[in-house]
Amino acid sequence: AQIAASALHAGMVQKIHFFYGPKILGGSGLSGIADLGVGRLEEAIKLREVRLKRLAGDFAVEGYVDTSEFPSSISGPGP
Repeated sequence: AQIAASALHAGMVQKIHFFYGPKILGGSGLSGIADLGVGRLEEAIKLREVRLKRLAGDFAVEGYVDTSEFPSSISGPGP
């Protein structure tokens, strides 16, 4: 989780894949991505060219990180 967040902060991530299943988990388990310092939905990292695929009973979402609208709370890619 920390490696994923660090890579996003450094602007090293171009494409992201998320996999969702129809299950609800609770408790104090680990998150897929550590704290990005984003507190509001308007500040969230946006994806472009998003694709949704159904895999048996699960879903795969893939998209490219939209660096043109990178939140100010995240450093993002260099010049």
